[in-house]
Amino acid sequence: MIKLKKISLQNFKGIKSKTIFDFNDSNVQVNILSGPNGFGKTTIFDVIEICLTGEFKRINLFENVQKKTNNKNKPFFQNTDNEDVILKLWLHDSTSNTEYIIIKFYDDDESPTKKVFGRDFIPGDAGNIFTTFLSTNPTHFSEDDFSELSPTQQDQINAIIYGADSRVDLSSVYYLFNYIQQEDSIYFLRKNEDDKGASLGFLFNIEKEEGEKQKLQELKDTLTRQQTGIDEQINQLRDSLQDSETGEYKKLLQEKDFDFDLELPFRNLDSAKEQLNYYQDLLSKLLLLRNNFSPDEYEKSVRYHKLNNEVLANEQILKAILIKPIYSTELVETLETINSKLAKAREFLETSNTTFIKKEYFDLFLPENQEYSDYLVFENSIKDINRDLGDIGRIISEINSDRNKILEEFNKIKHTDHIIETNCPLCDSSFDSFESLESAIQSKTFSLELYNAQKLQQKTELEESLKAVHAKIADSAKLFISNNKVTEQTVIALFRGFTNLRDLTDQIFESYPILNSELLNEINFLQPPTTLAEIVEKQALLKFFLEQTLLAELVYNELLIENKHLYIQYFDADKEKFSIITNEMILEKAIYLSGSYALMVNTRLTFLQTRLDKLSELLNKIHRIYNKIHKTIQDHKAEMIERIKVPFYIYSGKILQSYQQGLGIFVEIHSTGQSNNVRFKTGNYSDHDIVYHLSSGQMAVVSLAFCLSLNKVYNTNDNFKFLSIDDPVQTMDDLNIHTFIELVRNDFIDYQILLSTHDDFTSRYIKYKFDKFNMSTDIKNIQQIVLESSIN
Repeated sequence: MIKLKKISLQNFKGIKSKTIFDFNDSNVQVNILSGPNGFGKTTIFDVIEICLTGEFKRINLFENVQKKTNNKNKPFFQNTDNEDVILKLWLHDSTSNTEYIIIKFYDDDESPTKKVFGRDFIPGDAGNIFTTFLSTNPTHFSEDDFSELSPTQQDQINAIIYGADSRVDLSSVYYLFNYIQQEDSIYFLRKNEDDKGASLGFLFNIEKEEGEKQKLQELKDTLTRQQTGIDEQINQLRDSLQDSETGEYKKLLQEKDFDFDLELPFRNLDSAKEQLNYYQDLLSKLLLLRNNFSPDEYEKSVRYHKLNNEVLANEQILKAILIKPIYSTELVETLETINSKLAKAREFLETSNTTFIKKEYFDLFLPENQEYSDYLVFENSIKDINRDLGDIGRIISEINSDRNKILEEFNKIKHTDHIIETNCPLCDSSFDSFESLESAIQSKTFSLELYNAQKLQQKTELEESLKAVHAKIADSAKLFISNNKVTEQTVIALFRGFTNLRDLTDQIFESYPILNSELLNEINFLQPPTTLAEIVEKQALLKFFLEQTLLAELVYNELLIENKHLYIQYFDADKEKFSIITNEMILEKAIYLSGSYALMVNTRLTFLQTRLDKLSELLNKIHRIYNKIHKTIQDHKAEMIERIKVPFYIYSGKILQSYQQGLGIFVEIHSTGQSNNVRFKTGNYSDHDIVYHLSSGQMAVVSLAFCLSLNKVYNTNDNFKFLSIDDPVQTMDDLNIHTFIELVRNDFIDYQILLSTHDDFTSRYIKYKFDKFNMSTDIKNIQQIVLESSIN
């Protein structure tokens, strides 16, 4: 027998300090939680609930009270923020003498803030953010170190109560057999008839049979869906079939491969109808193309667009067309040579006619070798005279200067006693007199100066010859300038870039022979242009000419080239390939495609019909098996529900002694289709459910009576006989309490019962009644226990 031994809670709801509630007295069968509201009676029931079921049922019922669109700052059950929440439930199994410590731990630092919902700390997510531990070591009840424990799952908690092989979930039976809640003890009675029937399914001990039935139902649903799907496919395929012939395969386009022109034109049946529609539409367009399309008009359109887009709209091409007649590989070099020679001519004309002439000017303007040889004689003679005049003239000048200085000094000192004035001061030669000496010096000076003057006269004569050569070259340079013009660099760049456009230009000339005709003589350049302006002017004339003559001739009829993309895609824009295809060939291809589709569809229809027949036969067998199993289960349920009618009628009648419309409540079950409808009725002739007759207090009493009836009749677990009722006094008068105690002490003497009440007199009265009938009862003052724990 499993019994509740102790409860420990810390920082949970209204209780902050670690508080332990001890139910370990083996002699006590009934524990009464007493004390005023707000000190933790319902909190104790919440601890038992979350530890056993992993859920807060009351919280789930209030799920829609507040919106879930924003985060909450902490869990609703956490008393003090930033501190852990620890809940412990100690169970003792006397059969195996085993202790079980169930621990629910919320780690404020590590536990998740959300699991199911998208926002933090939504109340409906509260049960999911606890970590659950299970231990058989009693020391874990007093200690809070869980590092050596591993998290456990709910099925392990279920196994403690119902055994390892059971599939019963505590969360599905706890609220019917073990717990009557304070706020909503009648939640089961308020369910609709189908939901009440489903909630009682586990009572009939046919979970295995229900599971097998469900498997059959799922199989039946699956096969039915397949049957419906195949039937729809057959209908769709039949609707898609049209009267058609089976034609012979002939390739329509010999040099190209297209899906519609293959011997097997359809890849798979799923897309075959869509492909057929596409192919038929395409062939219709090809037939229309064959009848209305003009390849000649298309050629005109191609030439028109090529001329308009590639020539008239392209300034570089227009310039290249103008350049082509005058272009040669030597043209750029010739123009650059002329530009260079013009620059040298202007450069020469700016030089002085007495400066020596560089050989490059002779090469450019007097290219005969004899001219330059004769000139070199003049130049070298002038250079020699310049050298002589440079050296001798300097010497003569220095000598004369020195003579004059010596003579001046001599005149100053010639009257002194030690100076002989008739002797030369330069060479000490003797003269008749001083005047004779002075005359001899003057004569020598004149002789020296006469030598320099002769050289200068020779140079002057040579320079006249140099000027004559200068004039001859200048005349030649002026003549060249007058006969030639400088070509702009932009023009030279155009000539130089023509090689990149030569191939394209040649193609254009080949495509439009008029460009080689005499009609362009007035536009074409006779001589290479020297300015960009000349080219731009000619370009405008060329464009106008082409627009007025050639482009006008190429104007085409757009209506005759509709769907030209088909002509390009399927016939490569080839007139000969287009002319080979006839209307009859296109129609034969359409017949072949329809026949191929019909053949594929008929093959598929044969397969699907065979499969449908087999599936229908199998479904009929499954229907018979399922109906037999379903009827057996329904009959069994009806039989089992009959067992609870009398005890429930008696229990509800005893507790509801003051009810005026009957002596008790009836429970009925009706099989409807796939479910069992459960209805609770009063004792009169009304077919309405009790929710329309009873007050909330009476409904709560019926819920209590139903819970007791279930425990009495079905006794689902002999190993766990536990009843917890949160403040039943709120909905029962004195007479009801008395009869309730009578029921419990007679039919539930072997149960561990946990009651709560806020009424001190009622708690003592209940203890008195149970003690009188030898059911040991203990009253726990919750307010006192909580306050003592907070002080300690």
